Amino acid sequence: MNPYYSALAYGNIIKRAIKRAGVPDWTSHQLRHTTATEVYEELGEEAVMVILGHSDIEVTRKYLDTHIKSKVQKKNARDVMNQIVQSRTVNSK
Repeated sequence: MNPYYSALAYGNIIKRAIKRAGVPDWTSHQLRHTTATEVYEELGEEAVMVILGHSDIEVTRKYLDTHIKSKVQKKNARDVMNQIVQSRTVNSK
């Protein structure tokens, strides 16, 4: 955490940005999870370690195992199922 800003200050910055962007309310925790998920999907666990500020890859792996990997696996499974359904739909015409 930046020594110049409190957790409350960060929360207020995020709330203002959300309001300006016109998106549904998010917490800083949700923003952290979303960022970690996107970075993990595109760049892998080492990039997540850097973005989240972890000093040890094992901390990142524990975080990913607890919060993210199952969501990514479910999303990937849905994507594969959608591709199968679409290919069967196209092939049956």
